[in-house]
Amino acid sequence: MKIELDNEIYNVVIDRKRKTRNTYIRVKDNLDIYVTCHISTSDRFVINLIRDNEKRVLKMINIAKKKKAKEEYFYYLGKKYDLV
Repeated sequence: MKIELDNEIYNVVIDRKRKTRNTYIRVKDNLDIYVTCHISTSDRFVINLIRDNEKRVLKMINIAKKKKAKEEYFYYLGKKYDLV
């Protein structure tokens, strides 16, 4: 499933489990949005939940982007070096 947030399209992966009572939203390093919820939770509810918490999800996406950009460089004694 795909969702558009802030004019960008992100992939949404829904993991439904029997024993989960709460719904959790996470953003992985590949910028996919992972939602863990109960097996009876509908797709519409998940989409509405992401839309209601759009600021928080975008904040998690920005943190993942910064982490990904930081891994492209190597810091040694305060100096930044490119990884080859």
